[in-house]
Amino acid sequence: MGCCKSLPNITCDFRLHKIKSSCLTHNEIIQFEALLSEIPDHCRQAIINLPIRQLLNIYQYHIRALDYGLQKEWQLVIAFEQRVIKRLQVLLPTDKDHYIFFNFYNVLSASFLALGALQLAIEGLHIALVILLKHTPTDYKTISMHYYHIANVYKILYDLKTMIQYLTKAIEIARLINDLDQEYIVKLETELQIAIQQQDDNNLPYSTRSELKIEFEEINQDFHHWITAGTFTFNAQRNRLFSNESQSKYWRYYQSEV
Repeated sequence: MGCCKSLPNITCDFRLHKIKSSCLTHNEIIQFEALLSEIPDHCRQAIINLPIRQLLNIYQYHIRALDYGLQKEWQLVIAFEQRVIKRLQVLLPTDKDHYIFFNFYNVLSASFLALGALQLAIEGLHIALVILLKHTPTDYKTISMHYYHIANVYKILYDLKTMIQYLTKAIEIARLINDLDQEYIVKLETELQIAIQQQDDNNLPYSTRSELKIEFEEINQDFHHWITAGTFTFNAQRNRLFSNESQSKYWRYYQSEV
């Protein structure tokens, strides 16, 4: 995300946190780097102020949830993500809509969607949307995609009116993106016109039963891809930093300061 620092710039965060933290292992340093790299600059201080080991112990449940997502063990994903959210809310009692919760609610929603618990999926997506709009209101691409995801869930629920509202917002936000993806815009506009036509046709079904099954599977695949990408991103980052310990500037910096 454009508002996040790249990994090489995170050393200053460790300088701020070093005084409060106990000696950290190499693996803990790397995991903390990976966690911070997913959070926008202006949202990091609240996380830096937390006890690192306690934070990382909680974060392990998220990593396990992602692994279970790859195996499509959705009940386990839900159990672990709910544990992450509940325990982090204890650490952040006045900041329960901090940006760090965004990915957790996304994974939780994807799992509810996979199980067909559509209302619970929508609830999680709405919470994630509120977090986006509060912390990264100019991340138009992510916000537009999020509106689109919500619209798709309402599509499965046959709620054309609400689907149209969210598709319209997705298009409005997408037009604010600097590098406009015309193909994405055309896709949204096409789906919007189809939904409007179906609504104008009044009680005609939006899709046949077989078409709905295909649509549900496509939407589910999209969320599953997000979970897969999240897992691979973390693992690739961790493995890259582990691959050459002597070249890790974070590790060398920490070793020189303790």
